Amino acid sequence: MELLFLCPLWGSEQLPFTEFVANAKAAGYDGVEVAFPTDRKVCREWVAAIRDHDLCFVAQHWDTLTADYDKHGPVYLDRLSQLAETEPLFINSHSGRDHFSFIQNQALLASADGLSRRLGLPIYHETHRGRFNFAAHVTLQYLKALPDLKITADFSHWCCVAESLLADQPEALTLAIARSYHVHCRVGHSQGSQVTSLALPEYADALEQHLQWWAAITASARARGQKQLTFTSEFGPAPYMLNDPETGQPIADQWAMNVQVMQLVRERVQKIAE
Repeated sequence: MELLFLCPLWGSEQLPFTEFVANAKAAGYDGVEVAFPTDRKVCREWVAAIRDHDLCFVAQHWDTLTADYDKHGPVYLDRLSQLAETEPLFINSHSGRDHFSFIQNQALLASADGLSRRLGLPIYHETHRGRFNFAAHVTLQYLKALPDLKITADFSHWCCVAESLLADQPEALTLAIARSYHVHCRVGHSQGSQVTSLALPEYADALEQHLQWWAAITASARARGQKQLTFTSEFGPAPYMLNDPETGQPIADQWAMNVQVMQLVRERVQKIAE
C-alpha cells in the first residue's frame, strides 16, 4: 500500500501559492491539501502549480456553514461540485452541522454520496467539532446506520469534546478506524484539539495514543486492500496555535510541527503498509 503525506495550505495562505507548493515539495511532502477558492480561474492556476511540482492533491471543503437546513443542502452540493472540478484524489469534507437532526444530516450525507457516485470521486467526511460527527459516540450512530460512510479521521476533536483520550469508547473507535480512509495528523488532548508541543512530557500519552490510532488505521486500510492511504499534517495556526500573551506571537512554529509529525507518522506506519 502506498502512503502519501500531504501538506495543508492552512497556515500558509499568506504566501504566493507557487511558493507554498515549492515549500511543501522541499519539505518532503508527496502532495498538498487545499481549500480551493470559488474563483475557477484561480483554481486552474493552483492545480497547474501543484502539477508543475509533481505533487498530488486533496480538495478540502469546510466553508458550508449555513445554519438554515433548507438552504444548507444546495450550498453544500454546489460547493462540493465546484471542488470536484479540480480533479483531486478525493474531497475531504466538513459535512452537516452538530445542531441538525440525525435525519437532516443523514440526508446531506446521502446527497454527497449520490454526487460521489455520479462523479466517480470519493468524498470522505472529516470528524470535526461543529459537524455531524463532532463526537465519537454520535459518529458511532451514523457509522452503524450508514455502512458505506467513509470518514477522515481527526480524533483530536473527539478528545477535546469528550475531555479524554477516549479509552471508555472502544466500540466507536474500532468502527471509526475501520471506516477511516484519510487521516488528519493533529494531536489533541483532554482540554484542547491541539497540543502546544510534541516534545512536552505532559503530552507524551496523547502523542502515543494518536500514533497508535494512526497505525491501526494503516493496518485496517491495508487489510481491506486500499491502494493508497493519505495523511495530512494538520497542526494549525491561531486560534489553534496559542499566542504568547506578552509578545502576541505564536508560541510554536506551525510549519515545523507539521513536518515533525509527518516524520513521526512515516516512521511509525511505513512497515505496517508494506
